[in-house]
Amino acid sequence: MCVTAHRSAISVVPANEASWEELQAVLGTRGAASSPTWTASRPAGAPSSRAPPTTDWSAPSASRGRVADEDKADVSVWAVTCLFTRAGYRKRGISRALAAAAVDFARERGARAIEAYPIVTRNAISEELHVGTDSTFAGAGFIVVSRPTLRRVVMRIDF
Repeated sequence: MCVTAHRSAISVVPANEASWEELQAVLGTRGAASSPTWTASRPAGAPSSRAPPTTDWSAPSASRGRVADEDKADVSVWAVTCLFTRAGYRKRGISRALAAAAVDFARERGARAIEAYPIVTRNAISEELHVGTDSTFAGAGFIVVSRPTLRRVVMRIDF
């Protein structure tokens, strides 16, 4: 998902539907965030027109959560693995807008459930917050289904 903010309005669109300029505005032009893996195969100067493969996103669910009797290879359970907000725009509700948009996006496309793996510690450094916080996902309707570590929870919405 790509968010662009114009004054007080927030617009959320799938990243593969955003222009390359919009992606660069969000991710920047330097550092790790400027070259997400899904753009690696794109022609020079153009974003990929394909969404990331579902199987790439199922691995976190299989290793961190999922309901005990659930098939770990079930691709109808989607995962939100990170929420990225560019420096200078944080603490403005953008992560909350992204989490809510991810729920709508998954529901509209037939997902059976959506999971997130946020951090719960209040002593997190900014580099750890890309996974989101429990309060961000709770605000989007996710509920805690397990606590695999002291610093992480598995949160989920079943559709």
